[in-house]
Amino acid sequence: MPETFGDTILVNGTVWPYLEVEPRKYRFRILNASNARFYHLRLTSGQPFVQVGTDGGFLFRPVTISDLTLAPAERADVIIDFSGRGGQEIILNNDALAPFPDGGDDAPDPTVPGSTGQLMQFRVNQPFHGDGSFVPPILRPQIPLPPSSASRVRDLSLNEDVSILPNGDEAPIQSLLGSPNPRHWEDPVTENPRLGSVEIWRLINTTGDAHPVHIHQVQFQVLDRQPFDVDAYLAYRDAHGGASPASVTPYLLDSPIPPDANEIGRKDTVRAKPGYVTRVIMQFGDFPGRFVWHCHILEHEDNDMMRPMDVLPR
Repeated sequence: MPETFGDTILVNGTVWPYLEVEPRKYRFRILNASNARFYHLRLTSGQPFVQVGTDGGFLFRPVTISDLTLAPAERADVIIDFSGRGGQEIILNNDALAPFPDGGDDAPDPTVPGSTGQLMQFRVNQPFHGDGSFVPPILRPQIPLPPSSASRVRDLSLNEDVSILPNGDEAPIQSLLGSPNPRHWEDPVTENPRLGSVEIWRLINTTGDAHPVHIHQVQFQVLDRQPFDVDAYLAYRDAHGGASPASVTPYLLDSPIPPDANEIGRKDTVRAKPGYVTRVIMQFGDFPGRFVWHCHILEHEDNDMMRPMDVLPR
């Protein structure tokens, strides 16, 4: 099956829980551990989140956001301030369509209790015991990797196709990654960066939905996203026996879009939007060996949307 969306949301293993809190600041580390569901989170109180960290730890500086989008495997470290909200009951809502971003199977309704539109409740009903905490203006100084430092740029395509079962029947969807042609898990390794090297990967999403791409062993920086002519790109592939263009550059449209403010940090999972080329830059440090990169939608990674990667010694 292409992906599975449940009808029950759990937080820390509990269905639609509540948390009793004081009227003060709290820090929450949020992980999207769902099979395939993306979340677009808001608080019914209308108050903001102050995001201080992402997948790989602290951001450079705090980012105040009114809503938070998380793909499977993405993490966010946020501060929620309940000061002045004594006696309130605040619900954490979700209105992300499934599949994301355009929907089809599920349209959560944040106004319906006991639905995928509501995740949990905060009850601001505890006595206030003081709050001496503060959010520093600078969290972790970071030196960005300049694109000019990259020794290689790789074009890597995200693809979906019909899967043929052993009896000849068609299964719904087979998801494949490519460099840049679609490849299976067992095909020879094509991503073989050298230890210490800096590379830019251009993730070319030819499919109709977003994919959370997780690259093991590294923390990367999101450079930008740029729309491209999907139809022309796939037409070239059809006309050349399934071979992708050597470069996606001639198919790029408009101008690059910088990452969201809360993506400017160390990450290992990025939302590759449909119809866009997502660029990330990373340095392969620490350890040589075999690792993987994959889509973190469970049904996709289990159906060949995962590829091995060899980090070679210096």
